[in-house]
Amino acid sequence: MSKQFKFRENVRGVKSIFLLLAIFSKAFFSCGIISFERLDTEISIAENADYYNGENIEVFFSSKMLRPTVEKIIALKKDGAKIETEFIWQNERCLAKPIGGFIPGCAYDFSLRGQARTADEREYSVAISRKFIFGEKEKNFILEEFFSPKESDAALEFRFNKEIDVARFEQEFKISPYIQANKEFSLDKKSVKIITKDKWQNNTFYTWTLENIFSADGYKIHTDYSENFMAANEHIRPQVICVCPVILNENMETEKATFLKDQNLSALRGKQPLGIIFSKPMDFNSVKSALYFEANLGGVLLKVDESKFIYAPYENYKIGQEYLLTIDKSAKDIFGLEMQSQKNFYFSSDDDFLKITSVETDSLRLQENCITEISIPDDGTLFLKIQFSSDISQKYHKSIESAIKLGAFFPNSANPAKLNSIRPNGKSIVLCWNNLSKDCIYELKILGGKNYLANDFDEYLEEEKCFYLKIK
Repeated sequence: MSKQFKFRENVRGVKSIFLLLAIFSKAFFSCGIISFERLDTEISIAENADYYNGENIEVFFSSKMLRPTVEKIIALKKDGAKIETEFIWQNERCLAKPIGGFIPGCAYDFSLRGQARTADEREYSVAISRKFIFGEKEKNFILEEFFSPKESDAALEFRFNKEIDVARFEQEFKISPYIQANKEFSLDKKSVKIITKDKWQNNTFYTWTLENIFSADGYKIHTDYSENFMAANEHIRPQVICVCPVILNENMETEKATFLKDQNLSALRGKQPLGIIFSKPMDFNSVKSALYFEANLGGVLLKVDESKFIYAPYENYKIGQEYLLTIDKSAKDIFGLEMQSQKNFYFSSDDDFLKITSVETDSLRLQENCITEISIPDDGTLFLKIQFSSDISQKYHKSIESAIKLGAFFPNSANPAKLNSIRPNGKSIVLCWNNLSKDCIYELKILGGKNYLANDFDEYLEEEKCFYLKIK
């Protein structure tokens, strides 16, 4: 093959002392001429070649070489990284290639540079280098064009000049920041669309990279590609449209919630949830972090949809307490835009204390803290009806006996009243006692506080009430 090489490198021996001695001998001593041999080299890659397709890189030397001295100064790089090289010698010809062989489409850098010695120990300085892409130029694998998405729901598309190795593309394609996406390949496998499962984030720069992508026939992509794009630019900041009471069932089924937009927060009662409606789809976590109350109101934030949220308190609003709901400007929409400014909402709930509207017998109404004379039958039976400002919640019926007490006040020798029956009905409770002593005073005490009587909004008596009955 060396006879066919057209590319020759001439290298002169570094030991110029031999040349000086030869000249000196001929000129002054008339001895026989001492010739200095030149080391010629030939390489199988043309000096200006961009592509090479041989199985090996072949270097021919005009003299028999000490092989280790040649192999030591040969370096081979693939895509800029040094790789291990395999050598085969055929007399004066050295064949070099990467272990495992060349990879089509990869860029290689071959150099033979340094001091090499012939078999008879003559030393020469050698300098040969070649850069090339392995393979045939016509078969090169290149990205012909790509199309960046211009809308948040559009696809990112790549078009190549030949069929893609689909498995390798699935493995090596990279995009940052990460977004879940499907890859849709054309029938001829020359193009691919990146279709996101959700929309591209607005106001976000994405960077895609094509590295180590291969064609179906084994060619590595001609060069690494990387580009930035922004799918859509959103500049309208989110706003709070409405904050209002919400009707939510006990199972907290947000899809069945009703936002009472015509009411303000002062209509809240008990531990009724409040709703927040934004002008744009919002990021849930940022809304959650931006929401806080003064005085403290523990609760949970629920998502109805992208723009509607519900805050459900764990406990009742405190009667008469003024609250401040703050939505910080750090609340972001799904595109990452913050609100223009912080929003504050002051409110007190519509809760009020449960009140006693009347305490009466069939014919008399008792006055608080006053003695009322009441005639009862000889069997000592007394019926009293207590009327409240709202219905007593059924869950508090079991507390009636401990909340309403009738006891002897004067004299101490009066018979103890015995509770015979309790009949709650909406706003009223009818109680029957017997065993009462005549000509004695009894005290009716109705206890107040959270642990006794309350309505469905857990509104309770603020304080205990006392009534006095003189039995006749």
